[in-house]
Amino acid sequence: MDNNIQANPQPQQGQQPAQPQYIIVKQQSNPVGLTGFILTLVALVVTFIPVLQYANVVLVPLALLCCLIGLFKKPRAFAVIGLIIHLILIGLVATCVGGLAAIASAS
Repeated sequence: MDNNIQANPQPQQGQQPAQPQYIIVKQQSNPVGLTGFILTLVALVVTFIPVLQYANVVLVPLALLCCLIGLFKKPRAFAVIGLIIHLILIGLVATCVGGLAAIASAS
């Protein structure tokens, strides 16, 4: 071992003191996937409000489009979650429409 190693070496005459180095980490974001996720949640809530259900005619396709576009950018988490909720929403709407069709045909 070398006993001449100093813990905090002083700059030599004529040398600049060492400048601290900063590492900048840019977090990735996917605003389209996040928008699709939020629109899907809004469409899910609006589904249960009778007066606002007609807004889903616009919200559901727009949310689906945003989630599908968001799948092609990283990170994909919100886009995938939005698509899963969207599939549940489509199943819920299809069940309701099927039930209404069955009631209408029975009478």
